Amino acid sequence: MSGTTREERLAQALEVACRAGCQSVRAEIQALSRGEVSASARALDDTLRQRFLDELRSIMAVYDLREDGEQDDTC
Repeated sequence: MSGTTREERLAQALEVACRAGCQSVRAEIQALSRGEVSASARALDDTLRQRFLDELRSIMAVYDLREDGEQDDTC
């Protein structure tokens, strides 16, 4: 990945994680929250891993709550 910028690596990791589906993303969030390096985040340094985790949490927040505040189980 020598020709890839940090931002591109982050974007690629997010794309890979999201393509795997919601359950996989939730598992990645849990692993990263415990300080583990998830498969999608291996190519990222510590700073980008934190941004990756923050982005995954933001993405899942869209799925986790509907407009009425109820849990959304469609994902």
